[in-house]
Amino acid sequence: MCHVRRPDYVLKVFEKQCEIGLENLEKIYAVVKDRVTAVFVTGTDFGTQKGPAMSNAMYRKMYKPFHKRVNDWVHEHTGWKTFIHSCGSVEALLQDFIDAGFDILNPVQTSAANMEPRMLKAKYGDKIVLWGGGVDTQKTLPFGTPEDVKREVRDRIRVFAPGGGFVFNTVHNVQPKIPVDNVLAMHSASEAARSARASTPIFSFGTPALLMIRSCMFSLLNLIFRSPFSSLSSSTFTSDFKVINVTEIDI
Repeated sequence: MCHVRRPDYVLKVFEKQCEIGLENLEKIYAVVKDRVTAVFVTGTDFGTQKGPAMSNAMYRKMYKPFHKRVNDWVHEHTGWKTFIHSCGSVEALLQDFIDAGFDILNPVQTSAANMEPRMLKAKYGDKIVLWGGGVDTQKTLPFGTPEDVKREVRDRIRVFAPGGGFVFNTVHNVQPKIPVDNVLAMHSASEAARSARASTPIFSFGTPALLMIRSCMFSLLNLIFRSPFSSLSSSTFTSDFKVINVTEIDI
């Protein structure tokens, strides 16, 4: 509602937050350099289950200028890729996200309207990395059988992986009370597909090191660096992740 009733105020807040965010990025880069692979720029959800949460015109007025400033700074001063997390049906906004300079879209909510995997791959697969969409966490993972999970994982990898530009990830987090057998089935199917498709990388950046900046406007959350330890993130089967709080970094 504030976007409509108080846009000038919101824009002033975003402007200040953007300035602070860019200052923080400069300080962080001075310490971590290119040990980071990707930076999590925004976690604002621009989609609902049935369509975008706002018009393209509203996104272009209120958010896109700030997203572009941050993405441009990252691309000009670092070797990092930029990452947008936006749940829901965001196909109508995807070209704007790309024009704003985002390299990666997550979580690729294929259960939402107009987010059909084959269409997304065909239309955007050479423009933005699809980090997610590996298995549905609304129905298949919590309520399907292990065979249902394996079938969907194999299908999504067949669709998204060719040519690269895909990081296997569930559609959002693996929630409590999901059957363990289904989680193991997901892992088994994704690992089998990765081994079988060694010539077509599923993990297009190798093992990602992700610098996370939580929410639309840049409050720092944590850093993820490569580590010799294997671990499971909340929603991604991968390895070599270590989470480091920003407070541990001497800036």
